Amino acid sequence: MQNLLPLNKRRLQQRAQVETPDSVYWGRLAKPELLKEHNTIDYLDFSPSDPDNFAVTCSERVQIYNLVTKLLIRNLSRFQKTAYGATFRQDGLFLAAGDEEGYVKLFDSTRNIMRLFKGHTAPVHRTFFTADKLQLASFGDDKSVRLRDLANGKVVQTYEDTHTDYVRAGAMHQQAGHIFVSGGYDGKINLYDTRAKTAVQRTVDHGAPVESMLFLPNGSIFVSAGGSQVRLWDLINGCRLFTMMSQHHKQLLSATGIRWQEIALWRLDGR
Repeated sequence: MQNLLPLNKRRLQQRAQVETPDSVYWGRLAKPELLKEHNTIDYLDFSPSDPDNFAVTCSERVQIYNLVTKLLIRNLSRFQKTAYGATFRQDGLFLAAGDEEGYVKLFDSTRNIMRLFKGHTAPVHRTFFTADKLQLASFGDDKSVRLRDLANGKVVQTYEDTHTDYVRAGAMHQQAGHIFVSGGYDGKINLYDTRAKTAVQRTVDHGAPVESMLFLPNGSIFVSAGGSQVRLWDLINGCRLFTMMSQHHKQLLSATGIRWQEIALWRLDGR
């Protein structure tokens, strides 16, 4: 048998890992903790104030969990049909949610229904509080947006001719309580100013049904998600398109995530 010569193995020196702000951030992420729900999750919302709770809208109920212990602390099941889009008020004392029947329900911290708002003739998928905590906006499949006063329960303003299809997205300006946006399945995004005589101040085209919207913390840019694109709009410069991200290959359902039946929670160590 022919003698085989040994291989000449070269051990290459490993490159030193360069520490960047991105690598530090992602390195601090701990293993996610999963909470299993029994049905499709429609919406997640975190309480802006103490205690640190988050609300999960799923099927015919809204469940509130403690962010630290991950234990269920409150179950809001006062819905006859599917609940949608439960959100906390800025002080965390109240929570509002729409439903399949077209109602908007306002809950306090003890699970009691403080207000039952009627008026929509189709399901209400999103509800948001204004920055001053005095009013509540609801966005419905009847192609309308309604603004209500929390103190007396009356409708302050109704916007019925601003969209030609379902309105399932919206966002409130975090500093200016008189400014908000709505997004519809007609692909249109409307900017409202409740102080002005003309309801809609500006209309832009997302190019696909709008599923989710939000304002960035500085208030000068708002984001729309729909189709396979996320678009950023410059509020200061007349709602000009700031940039567009289209790395997704399927339909986007949210500007912050997609609908799953499991909730994954990541914790930053040291915070």
